[in-house]
Amino acid sequence: MTGTMRGVCKTHPASGAEYRTDIPIPQITEDQVLMKVHATAICGTDLHIYNWGDYAANRMKNLPMVFGHETAGEIVEVGKNVTSWKIGDRISVETHIPCDECFQCGIGNRHICDHMKLFGVTEPGAFAEYAPVPKESIVRLDDALSYEQGAMLEAMGAGVHGVEKADVKGKTVLVSGCGPIGLMVVGAC
Repeated sequence: MTGTMRGVCKTHPASGAEYRTDIPIPQITEDQVLMKVHATAICGTDLHIYNWGDYAANRMKNLPMVFGHETAGEIVEVGKNVTSWKIGDRISVETHIPCDECFQCGIGNRHICDHMKLFGVTEPGAFAEYAPVPKESIVRLDDALSYEQGAMLEAMGAGVHGVEKADVKGKTVLVSGCGPIGLMVVGAC
């Protein structure tokens, strides 16, 4: 697909972001799909990027870049090495992109990859009409879920993971901070 799209970019290493109408539609690699974005949520990470705190300054090296990572949409183009997905599939995105080459990935610890990339942080994201999604980051979105619900799956995963690690069954739990992830923690408890 060619042409331009609208989106929100981090253009400079300073507070703020820029709405642009002239962003080139991403050209995908052989290992990516192009997702037409239907819904994207705003995360605390996006606020760190917008405000240009240390988190963003230490991670975002290729400006200008579209950011945003809590998202869902449909596949409109498929790279030639992507065999399990097709145009029209409804998807959400797993933010973490492991290298599959380092020691940690080699022993099955892809979640602590030595060279972890992050969709919408170190790699182009979803605050735009289209986003390039690596095949290893694609999550199938069940037809029973809306795109808006799909955009919240990353936040839900963080909350549920925390509850599973804490082994809270039968215990009294205090959730300090009920933003989106805190609310997901309450629901998971």
